[in-house]
Amino acid sequence: MSAAPWKPILKSILAEHFKFSDTMQPMQLATFNAITQRPANRSVVFRGFIKDKEDSFESDLLYITTDVRSSKVEQFSSNPGFEICWWFPKTRDQFRLTGNACVFSSDSSLNSKFPFTKLSSYFPTTNFNWDEKLEYYFKQISEELRADLTRPTPGLPLEHENYTKKLAVVAKDERENELIKQSFANFALVIFEVEEVDRVELATDPHKRTNWKLNNQTREWVEQRVYP
Repeated sequence: MSAAPWKPILKSILAEHFKFSDTMQPMQLATFNAITQRPANRSVVFRGFIKDKEDSFESDLLYITTDVRSSKVEQFSSNPGFEICWWFPKTRDQFRLTGNACVFSSDSSLNSKFPFTKLSSYFPTTNFNWDEKLEYYFKQISEELRADLTRPTPGLPLEHENYTKKLAVVAKDERENELIKQSFANFALVIFEVEEVDRVELATDPHKRTNWKLNNQTREWVEQRVYP
């Protein structure tokens, strides 16, 4: 598979963004709700591109972290299609990324649909260990986010707010150890396999728009300038 030509452009825009902000610019993630037959949209935080065990190779697979009980996980199980819209106000760039997403967690039943073989093509070696990567990324999230994963299922009626506020990755006692186990059980990675990217540049006069599509047969990216 050829390297994604849009990736270095996106990373340069992210670098420019961080010159003005300490926080990641949220992405708008759209999925399909099979029950309501309507799109479902929410803001999510880009965590990076999936790297190999030694962090020596970075793939073109974007990922976010989530609660395995969230609605997006259920929606991806019935329809893996997604669209991300990502607006960068400082550079006035809009990126739209389209493709299929998959979810990986410690739940073996959920992982039964995970495309291990297909995703291995994104890495130079075939011994990529998703279980190790899941544990690694779990340790990287904040103590606040780790604690959030021990709360009741997202979307249920609120009964009280007396929850654990922070949860370290190393337990101090048996209670914390059980909370960490609970948190990890609810932790999941959402991996995005991008098949099309559309960039609009509004800082230029005239505006510019570029489209990239992945040829599913040759696995090569095709770039085309289009009208904004």
